[in-house]
Amino acid sequence: MADDDVFWLEDPTGIADFRRWDGSGWTTEVLVDGVEGEAAPAGDEPPPELTDHGREILHQVQHAAGLAPSARGTPRFDDLRIVVVNHRARWIASQSHYDLMDDRGLRHAVATRRGANEARARIRYNTVLDYYLRLTLDVERVDGEAIASIERRRWFNSVALYLRRPDGSELATITQRKATLPRRFDVTVGGAPAAEIIAADKAAKRITITAADGRPLGRVIKPPVPTGQGVMTSAQRFVVERTGVPGSDLDLVVGLTPLVLDLALASTYSYEVERDLKHDPARRALR
Repeated sequence: MADDDVFWLEDPTGIADFRRWDGSGWTTEVLVDGVEGEAAPAGDEPPPELTDHGREILHQVQHAAGLAPSARGTPRFDDLRIVVVNHRARWIASQSHYDLMDDRGLRHAVATRRGANEARARIRYNTVLDYYLRLTLDVERVDGEAIASIERRRWFNSVALYLRRPDGSELATITQRKATLPRRFDVTVGGAPAAEIIAADKAAKRITITAADGRPLGRVIKPPVPTGQGVMTSAQRFVVERTGVPGSDLDLVVGLTPLVLDLALASTYSYEVERDLKHDPARRALR
């Protein structure tokens, strides 16, 4: 049985929350409230309908990130405990945007650059001017309802990101406290310390978010880019596990952390690292 074909999926019998599908049939392994156990066979229940995209997302969440599936019945972005952020980049078109999805690949929200155009995009991608230019991302649900905006500002070797609600009020401010590894970012809400974001490695493959009182709020894992991503169109993918209070301001910050860190780290790489990364169009698209 190939590991790539084994997934936790909704239990078709309704006995448990999730049941393992081994690629050819349902097993007796089940999950109930996040606890593994055994249950009666599923019998002749039909196999799940998985698109290639959904299968790829499931594989990255359950195998590369090592996470159990998110709870069923979470139609809104605010309620998702697992958020998959896909940064798609078209190098020739000088365009990129972010899809925010659940762990089945269903898109819940998108993030796009405000005021981006072809000429400005090409300047950003092919020079270091992006280091000194203000950049804003608008995040909205797929139905067009605004969620938040993220504005990046940079002064010399420091970077700050301002997260705002749709009405323009402050959601949070994130500033880089430590540029060397592990990189540390302070999250403040209303001027008071609220959380800390730590990126342990240069490529930000593993990120932890902790509240000021020490409570874990979530983590971000960056699985390997799938083999076969083309040179002209490529992607980065981040898997976010949120463990805070659903619907809270900090929970929203955790869900947007990949976007925040992408913007922050893209503006703080040294020229040497940038040269090393030029062969990777997914990283070039961050400029």
